[in-house]
Amino acid sequence: MDISMPGMGGLESARRIIQRYPAAKIIIFSMHVSASFVSQALKSGVRAYVTKTGAAEDLILAVIAVASGGAFISVEIAQKLTYEILSGHYDPMYQLSGREFEVFRLLAEGKKVEVVADMLKISPKTVANYYTTIKQKLGIVSPVEMVRLAIRHGLIDS
Repeated sequence: MDISMPGMGGLESARRIIQRYPAAKIIIFSMHVSASFVSQALKSGVRAYVTKTGAAEDLILAVIAVASGGAFISVEIAQKLTYEILSGHYDPMYQLSGREFEVFRLLAEGKKVEVVADMLKISPKTVANYYTTIKQKLGIVSPVEMVRLAIRHGLIDS
């Protein structure tokens, strides 16, 4: 599954599939190399994360690992996660729930509340409530700060 699928996106789709079918074994195959995406995917129950820029064998290794009950992360991603841990860089996105992360990402991309609500099949009021919670958790007060934070963590392009 890709994170950048049209509509609700791969993370939310994966979350819903795993919620409905806990035995599902999902592999994310994505262009996104941000540690924030990886941590959110793993929190949602995804079993493997492979980057499109990584070695071609990684996808085969991921399928084998997941099929046998294991997990897999591309070397490129594992190095990024290890660096974050060892350097003490804290990823504030980790404190967001999966749904909050999706709302954050879509709003930071510049989508309107109504569009986000339609994409995620929730009400605009619920999106607004998530936005308030996200701002509190991340310590941001404006949409500009949200966009800057998303760019800094590789969630959207500058």
